Amino acid sequence: MTTILESNRENVRNAYAKAIEKNRLAFAKGDVHATSEYVYENQQSDAQKIVDDFYQNPERRIISISKKTKVGMDGLMIQLAYLMTTHPDDAFVVPPGNVRILTGMSNVGWEEELKRKAPTSFQTNIFHHGKLHIAHLQQMKDRNARAFIFIDEIDTGDKQMQLLHRTLQAAGMLNPLFVQHFQIRFIFASATMLRELYDLDKWPTGVHSLHRMTIPDLYAGHAYFLQHGMLEEFYPLTTPEAAAQWVDEDIVRHYGNDYRVHLVRLKQGKTTGNEALLQQACQKAGVQFRIHDSVDRLSAQALDELFSKPLRQHVVLGIKGFFRRANLIPNAWKLRIGATHELYTKQVDNNVQIQGLPGRMSGYWKDVLDAGHKTGPHRTSLQAVAEYEATYEDPFGENSYRSNGFKKREGTVKSSVKTMVTRKEELQDELQEESQEEEVIHPLLGVSEQVPIKEEKVVVPVLIHPLLGVSEQVPMKEEKVVQEVIDLTQE
Repeated sequence: MTTILESNRENVRNAYAKAIEKNRLAFAKGDVHATSEYVYENQQSDAQKIVDDFYQNPERRIISISKKTKVGMDGLMIQLAYLMTTHPDDAFVVPPGNVRILTGMSNVGWEEELKRKAPTSFQTNIFHHGKLHIAHLQQMKDRNARAFIFIDEIDTGDKQMQLLHRTLQAAGMLNPLFVQHFQIRFIFASATMLRELYDLDKWPTGVHSLHRMTIPDLYAGHAYFLQHGMLEEFYPLTTPEAAAQWVDEDIVRHYGNDYRVHLVRLKQGKTTGNEALLQQACQKAGVQFRIHDSVDRLSAQALDELFSKPLRQHVVLGIKGFFRRANLIPNAWKLRIGATHELYTKQVDNNVQIQGLPGRMSGYWKDVLDAGHKTGPHRTSLQAVAEYEATYEDPFGENSYRSNGFKKREGTVKSSVKTMVTRKEELQDELQEESQEEEVIHPLLGVSEQVPIKEEKVVVPVLIHPLLGVSEQVPMKEEKVVQEVIDLTQE
């Protein structure tokens, strides 16, 4: 077994080294999607702390990673997979075939970009929402080996009985006994996962921990943009006057002959859309208007040319569906982008606004901005930005936040849709009140079994599913306890 494990480690190390060289060569050739370092020092440091947390705390099964938009999750995911599959302890190391990097997003670009960057050892283990049905999670269960599952942008598809939830459940990955016995370890990550943090905070002590990604000095995000006047309030672009105002004020007068590409998220709908209004406003102002959506999608070559070749006039790119969360806008493209305008809505979803165009413009280019490079105005909900920054610094503080399925006001959660990490505390309290039996505290499940005090030959475990809140009682004779537990892990 040691020989197999060491061979796995060596294969991963070799693939990792080749990926470093591939990125270095691409960067030297000017590939805008390559980076100066394959994995940056802060990503390496964060990954090591997270792996050490798992290793030093055997009861730990979930670590949540809180981060800012575009702070560098791809490098962290790769480094975590690398460290977990090359760990020196044979009793802890994870086989590379038992690594999965998943997301609840329907985002082909996320999957393709991550596969392009990842070492070959992990490229076949990366699946976005549309590919979850072929993620082969059951194979990890059948191998009876340790597993490492990274779920990126956890808040996009983790409601109860959504596809991500059903996929994990069908593979037995949400069976608490299986997760504990076979050492299944999860990473949940997102820049907007406040709802999930509140759910996970109710789990038994030790099962879950929160890690906040290190933010290097070169990072510029929402707080920086707001401080330097690069963010401004959005407004509805649904009248000819409003469309003309945005084109004139934010583009023509603000940038003059410094021709740029400007982004506006279009309102969809044959009768309620605003594509025609913006196109007319651009034509009157001498600004080129182009569409980039799933129907009229610009090719990769066309986008590269748009952001690299000299411009003879301003260009407004009307987008639908693109440049949302997890999509990278390379720094070379950021330099060409001028004004942006997120889609205005009366009921603001903070997650959508934070992950939208201002979030895509964040990243490691603070030195360029400090040197005087002009960008913006990037229009979004300023209240959403203020609430996001407050809850990022103090998730459980007396602050407010609103997103789809979650509402918090002055420190009190007013409503929250159940997710796959919600625990039904009411059910657990009810079971405890009705039972007169002695409690045995399970390190993963909290109250996982109760042992009658008087009857010595019968054990009646009460299984509280930490994710679903499902309770089931399984009476059995004492001598059959071990066999029954094994059966439960196969459900």
